[in-house]
Amino acid sequence: MAGSCNQCGAALGEHEVFCTRCGARRSQAEAPVVEKHFCGKCGAELKPDLRFCEACGNRVEPAAPPDAGSAAANQPSGQDGTVAAASGFQPVPLPNMGSGAAGSAATSSFTPAVAVMPSAPIQPQKNKHTVAKILISVMVVFFLIVGGVVGAGIYIGYRIKKKAEQLEQSYKKALAQATTGASGQGQPGSSPDLGKLLGALSQAGQGQSGSGQDLGKILQALGQGQSGSSPDLAKLLASLGHSLQGAAGTDVEKRPARTCPPANQKALVSYLKDTSSASIPLEVGLTLTDVWTPRADQPDVEILTTVNSIAGNSIQVMGKRLVGNTAPSVRNLCTADLLNAREYEAAFGTSTPNTIPGATMFTMSRAVFSDIKAGRPATLTFYEANNDPAGGYDLSSFGKGTLSRVETSDVPYSIIVNGEKKDLPTLHVKGTLGTQTFELWVLDDIANPLVLNLKVLNSPFHVTYVKITFPEKKEVEQQLAQTGRAEIYGIYFDFDKGTPRPESAPVLKEIAQALKDNPNWKLQIEGYTDNVGGDAYNLNLSDQRAQGVMASLVSGYGIASDRLTAKGFGATQPKATNDTPEGRALNRRVELVRD
Repeated sequence: MAGSCNQCGAALGEHEVFCTRCGARRSQAEAPVVEKHFCGKCGAELKPDLRFCEACGNRVEPAAPPDAGSAAANQPSGQDGTVAAASGFQPVPLPNMGSGAAGSAATSSFTPAVAVMPSAPIQPQKNKHTVAKILISVMVVFFLIVGGVVGAGIYIGYRIKKKAEQLEQSYKKALAQATTGASGQGQPGSSPDLGKLLGALSQAGQGQSGSGQDLGKILQALGQGQSGSSPDLAKLLASLGHSLQGAAGTDVEKRPARTCPPANQKALVSYLKDTSSASIPLEVGLTLTDVWTPRADQPDVEILTTVNSIAGNSIQVMGKRLVGNTAPSVRNLCTADLLNAREYEAAFGTSTPNTIPGATMFTMSRAVFSDIKAGRPATLTFYEANNDPAGGYDLSSFGKGTLSRVETSDVPYSIIVNGEKKDLPTLHVKGTLGTQTFELWVLDDIANPLVLNLKVLNSPFHVTYVKITFPEKKEVEQQLAQTGRAEIYGIYFDFDKGTPRPESAPVLKEIAQALKDNPNWKLQIEGYTDNVGGDAYNLNLSDQRAQGVMASLVSGYGIASDRLTAKGFGATQPKATNDTPEGRALNRRVELVRD
C-alpha cells in the first residue's frame, strides 16, 4: 500500500520498508494519505470545495471523478519534477527538496498529494440457482409432454386392439350364424334372415355351391325381412334372388303356399290318444328348451319350442329366443305329417313359412321312426324353407339321404324333465343327407319320438334340447303335500328379466289351483340361478324372479298376497355342476316351500 515517510514526508512505494530519502524505517502507523489539489496558475494549495484560488483568484474546475484522479496519479512524473494534476488542473512544480536540515525541514511540512480512490461499489450477486431452476422446469415440462404422448399412444393401441378383437368375434359369430341362423339356433338377437344371408356368403366363399345360386340366396335374404329396406326394393331383391337360384341350380324347389291336408280321423284320434300317454306327452304346454352358449364366458341363451294348441288337422308350435326383443315365431305342424312325412325343417322365423306340408320339426314321423327302430335305412330329406315374396316358398335342400341306427340297443340321453334329471332311452342315428353328415338322438317312444339332439358334423349347426317341461296334473300339489317343497322348472323368464313369460302359464295355473284347493297353505317362493354373472348380480336376479312369480299369482290368479312371500338365493344352492349347459339349466329354477 502506498504511503509517506513520517520522518521526511517522502513518498513510499507499496513494498518499500525503508525510506529511500532519509533511510527511516517504515512506521506501523503511517500517516493517512490525503488527497490535495493545487492551483494550476500559481501552484497554491486549494481548499476543498472552492471554485477560485485564494492566492491568485484563478478559476478552478471541479475535481475529477475518482477514476480520472486515479489515472492521473498513475501518470509518470515529468523531467522538471511535476506531477500531472487531475482533469482541469495544470501540472504543478514540486517544491525543491534540498538536502540538509533546511531541506529536511522544508520537506517535513510537505506531503505530496496522492489521490486515494474509494473502493469500487460491491455489485449485487446474481442468483446462481436461477438457471438451474429454469433448466429443471424445462426438463419437467419436456418429460410431462413425452409421458402424455407415450400414454396416448398406449391407449390408442389398446383401443385398436379391442376393436380388432370385437371385429374378430363378430366375424366368428357371423360364420357360426351361417348355418345356425336358419334353424333358429343362431346368435342371440340375430334375425334368421341375417343368419341365412351370412350362411349364403359363407358357402359362396368356400365354393360349396354355384355362384349364381349363392348370389340368389343373398339377394333373397336381403329382400326378406331385413329392416330398413323399402318394400319395393325388398321385392325386387327377393325376386331377383329367386330368379338367380332357379337358373343356377336344381336343388331349389318352388312350392305354392298350402294348408294342412285333411287327416284320417280314425288314425288321428288313435295317434293323439297314444301321444297323450307317451313318456313325454305331445300336449298343450309341452315346452322343449334348447340352450345356445355363444362363448364360455357368456350366459346361456334359452330357445323355447312350445306347443300352443292342438286342433283338427294341425298342431301350432311357437318358437322364442329368450333374449333381447326378438318376437316369437309360429309353425303349424300337420298331424298327418306326424304319421307319414319324410321331410324335416327345423326352423321357425320371419322368413320361414308358417305351414310346410310334408315336413316335421322336433319330432320324427312314425314312418321314419319305425324304419330306424327296425334296423332299416330310413329315407329323409332335410331342407331349409324360405318364403317367396312373389308367392309360395322355396326349399333349399341340404339333400336327400338315409339315416341308420348306430347301436342295436338304446343309448341313454341325459336331460331334465320337469325339474328332474333323467336318462331317457334313445335311438342313436347317423347318416348322410346330400353332402352333410347328420347325427341324431331320437326318443325311443313311437307315440312321440322327439328328436332330442340333432347335429350336422363339421358344422356349428345343432338343435340340442336340455330341458323338457309339460303339465302334470296335481304334481305340484302332491309334492307340497308329501314333502312340503316343490321344484318348479316350467316357469320361464327372458334373459336378465324377472317377469314370467306367457309359456309359464300352465305351471302358474297349477300352483294357484293347489293354493285354492288348500286354503290354509302359505308358500315361500324361492328363486335360484346358475353362477354366470357374479354373486351380487345373481342374488338380485333370483330375488326379482321370485318377486315376479309372486306378483303373477296375485294379479293373474287371485291369490291373496298375505299367503305368499318371496326370496332370492342366487347361485348359493346349485343342484348340479355349473360347468355344462345341462347343469346350469338345472340350477336355474323356482322352488316352493310350504309354511
